[in-house]
Amino acid sequence: EEEISRHIDILAVDIDKFIRNGSGWVVKGLKCVHLYITKYNPMRVGSYIPLPEPIKKKRTLLNIQNTDNKCLMWVVLAANHPSASPNANRTTDYKQHVGKLTTLGSHG
Repeated sequence: EEEISRHIDILAVDIDKFIRNGSGWVVKGLKCVHLYITKYNPMRVGSYIPLPEPIKKKRTLLNIQNTDNKCLMWVVLAANHPSASPNANRTTDYKQHVGKLTTLGSHG
C-alpha cells in the first residue's frame, strides 16, 4: 500500500507540472489508474554469460569467456584484433593486445 501511495504522489506531481507548463488543461479527477508492479532484476554485466543454445549453435557470435569483469575490454580487443583460432572465444587470444588500448582519461 505504501508503494501505491508513493506512485499516486508521483502521478499528482507530474499532472501538476503538466498543468503549470501552460497546457491549458484542467484535471478534475481520474476514473481509473492501472499500476503494474514487477520486480526489476537487472542483468549483471562485466563477465562471461553463456549464450542460449540456439545462438551458440549458429557459431556467428563471438562470446569471450572471461572471469575478470572486463567483458567490454575483451570484446573491443576481439573486434580490433580478429583471431582465426578455434579458441577465439578465450581471452588468451587477446592478452598480447591489452597494452594497445587507451581508456578514457588515461591519455595525455
